[in-house]
Amino acid sequence: MICYSQVLPGYGQGIAARPSAIASYYLHIDPTLGQALGLDEKDITNINMRNTHYENSVLVMDSTFNLLYYRINSETNIELLPLETLVSCVRCTRLGYPFVSLKKAAKKGKQLQYVTIEVSFEPGTSETLNGDNQGINTRNNQDIVVETKHMVVSPNVRIDLEFGDYSGKKVATFSGIYSGNQRVQLGKTSKFTSDIYITKNESNGRNEAYYVYLNLALDNLVKQVNAIVN
Repeated sequence: MICYSQVLPGYGQGIAARPSAIASYYLHIDPTLGQALGLDEKDITNINMRNTHYENSVLVMDSTFNLLYYRINSETNIELLPLETLVSCVRCTRLGYPFVSLKKAAKKGKQLQYVTIEVSFEPGTSETLNGDNQGINTRNNQDIVVETKHMVVSPNVRIDLEFGDYSGKKVATFSGIYSGNQRVQLGKTSKFTSDIYITKNESNGRNEAYYVYLNLALDNLVKQVNAIVN
């Protein structure tokens, strides 16, 4: 398993432990991974285009943001301000998530620090495996064995936080990355619950929450922010 965070060269010195208004929040889910988790084409399109008002899309967007927001605010010296801080003066999605640049946010807002947030879920490697025999269909008095196929995915999660000062000048960029070799079997065992994806873990057969991978990326992101921002 590879799990790390990084501050990009040349940045990090200008960030301060002060409230940061959210200029944008963007979530991207690779279409292949999303479909394997039970999202239909419409859901994936609405998530990736930031234009979502469908139930499944709303749950994915909100649960991902809420976990990140909670951990940054509770475990670091950076305070992410409520989404409503810039809602009245910048362009937002139908869910109320701002999506403007640091420069644009600084022109419209009155805060001393701004941040853009980008989260992406990508399959690092994938392969299709034949599943167990799932049943027998009868056709013309002949039994036909039916097999299911499963997509096996090694998930990657990346979280990028880019901070700007009162003028919108970039002062720090943090990237939390989880790239693991723990494969998760995605198929008919996948199901969607109120705010998390449940998948069957290939190595131990247990059900495992998909947001676990987001937390793994957040773990080291939090450590890196705390190492820079005192």
